[in-house]
Amino acid sequence: MSLVFWFTNVITPAAWIKNDILHIRDDVFGQDKIEKTKVESMCYEVDYHRNSVGNSSDEETDVHIIVIKLKEFSEWRLPIKYLEEHAEKLRLYHFINDNFYNLELRRL
Repeated sequence: MSLVFWFTNVITPAAWIKNDILHIRDDVFGQDKIEKTKVESMCYEVDYHRNSVGNSSDEETDVHIIVIKLKEFSEWRLPIKYLEEHAEKLRLYHFINDNFYNLELRRL
């Protein structure tokens, strides 16, 4: 584990809310932002699988997806890539549902 990755994990939460904007960390440096006032609907999908990037075999990886419909925009499918923090016991789903937006949980 690199020092930068470790340091980022220590000082930055996996998800947080500031000024009605949900911030979701997706790797060491990136984050996705969702503004609550623009959300028309949201749901959280689990048990979704996709082929691993750069993998020549048929091996699939687990992916969680947040399906977001923002006002005046098309539906947006946000893959949650940082599953080490977000997936265990559906931590990200519960955080969003309890603190940001009442979203549906879908198991595929």
